[in-house]
Amino acid sequence: MLVESLEPLRTMELARVASGPMTSFATLRAEHHSHWLEELRRRCRELLQQPMAEGDWPDQIWLFGSRARGDWDGWSDTDLLVVAAEQAVAGRWADRLVDAGFGGDVIAMDRARWRVLPTHASAIWRAVAQEAIPLLKLEAA
Repeated sequence: MLVESLEPLRTMELARVASGPMTSFATLRAEHHSHWLEELRRRCRELLQQPMAEGDWPDQIWLFGSRARGDWDGWSDTDLLVVAAEQAVAGRWADRLVDAGFGGDVIAMDRARWRVLPTHASAIWRAVAQEAIPLLKLEAA
């Protein structure tokens, strides 16, 4: 008897929800990714506040892979690329990012290698250069 008396209310509630503005899954996914990306950028800026040797700074930190393309899923990791004047500096920052839990795949690259990435012989490296999203740019490399 109680169920019968609630049925008209339930029907009205469903009609109200169906007629009101609904957020699509794609919109929710994009919002989630935007918040995640901003948090990653914030964490990068915080990491840069920690002291390092003079001149031992990355030029740029880039996000690439499925997270950058937007086709990530629950199994996706965070792929980062660190660009610095010298390979050794980029390597130290890559290690620092891994140690801080930023991502499992962090690639270190010097400026010269980064500059030729868009024209690299490998389609994979060309795609990395094309899809990469800047997280941090201290200098134009």
